[in-house]
Amino acid sequence: MLRTLLVAIGACVGAWRLESRSDASAEWLRETLMRLSGRQWVWQSARAVAGDHGADAIDRLIADHLPLFAAPPNPNKDM
Repeated sequence: MLRTLLVAIGACVGAWRLESRSDASAEWLRETLMRLSGRQWVWQSARAVAGDHGADAIDRLIADHLPLFAAPPNPNKDM
């Protein structure tokens, strides 16, 4: 339960920091997260966003703005 609480707190802090930024990439990420949010989120929505912008661009933005949720680097990716 403590781990879940810590993740929730980290998400709140990350969202608060993202909201306070005014650069273009933060604005794009806010709009993208809004597209993915809500009770009716489905796999097609995620695929549409990834198709619009590319998975690498989304990974870079998440790593820059929400590092707590960034995927760890994959050393075997270039192989």
